[in-house]
Amino acid sequence: MKIVQSLACASLSSSADSMPGPLGDSMAENPMGLIDEIDGFPVRTIDFIDGAISAETTLSTVEDRDLDPALFAVPEGYTQQNPFAGQ
Repeated sequence: MKIVQSLACASLSSSADSMPGPLGDSMAENPMGLIDEIDGFPVRTIDFIDGAISAETTLSTVEDRDLDPALFAVPEGYTQQNPFAGQ
């Protein structure tokens, strides 16, 4: 499970780092890039806007179980699109 978590976080981290324009700029302080450094996963996060709490997330349960590989299959009829094409 740790390998999958690490790969998922690495993927999120590189995705955020590679986003062009304002979207990428707003993610300059990419928290997913810190997952390997803290050797774990945050159980509570608090987001602030102008010094005030804007969102709070708390991990309440964790399960270690096998998942059906079909959950990760690309849906039938899916076509990949570039949201930044034409910019």
